Amino acid sequence: MRISDPIKETLVQNMDQLSSKIDELFIYLENELPSTTERQWKTIDKKFGEVFTKSNELQNYISCL
Repeated sequence: MRISDPIKETLVQNMDQLSSKIDELFIYLENELPSTTERQWKTIDKKFGEVFTKSNELQNYISCL
């Protein structure tokens, strides 16, 4: 399957925007959450890491199409 370059570029831009929004959300959580234990932060950090990993995988797949 081949995706046209304009569509591919739009998808990559959308993935970049998603990554930026995730960054913003993480920063917001760091600043606005009530006291959070280190264990809770490890869980939050792990989940954000999983989202970033999937985002990067999707960007790689898109670039191959």
